[in-house]
Amino acid sequence: MRPNHVIKSAHDAGYTRANGFSLWGENGIDLADMGQGSIGNCWFISGAATMAERPGRIDKVFDNVGLNDAGFYQVQMYKLGSPITIQIDDKLPLTENSQTVYAEVSKDGALWGPLIEKAFAKYHGNYDQLVAGVAGRAIGTLTGAPYETLSTDEFDEESLWQMINDHDEKNFMFNAGSN
Repeated sequence: MRPNHVIKSAHDAGYTRANGFSLWGENGIDLADMGQGSIGNCWFISGAATMAERPGRIDKVFDNVGLNDAGFYQVQMYKLGSPITIQIDDKLPLTENSQTVYAEVSKDGALWGPLIEKAFAKYHGNYDQLVAGVAGRAIGTLTGAPYETLSTDEFDEESLWQMINDHDEKNFMFNAGSN
């Protein structure tokens, strides 16, 4: 579900209120709700999906419990360990074909992905600032938690799987990436 026409700049996009969807989708929050749009921010999409793996993580980020009739949302993020509130509306940039330019609305109609990405873009100044990064930074900004980057070169196969299983049992968030 990629846009057929990539917008060259935000000024070329049409902005439309996201109507006919729900904040959490028909099936609730799921890691498959996140779909990358036309910007190179797979690290953010991956970090948000990692958070969505376990119930209660993503909905804590939103002050809203469902769709807001006025179209305004408050998203909690962290800067230097201190919580801050990012306020956004639900107007999303669309292509000529009425598809979202950036994060996609999920197949079950969940808006939380494009909205959390919009709040993250506002936090960083604009969508262009989201190009290239590490998932840990996304998770840290959304939770206030520190993150650690490890290399698979530091482990043999058995100890790597043991570490992954240990962290999973403790409900730690972990993510894999490449460079």
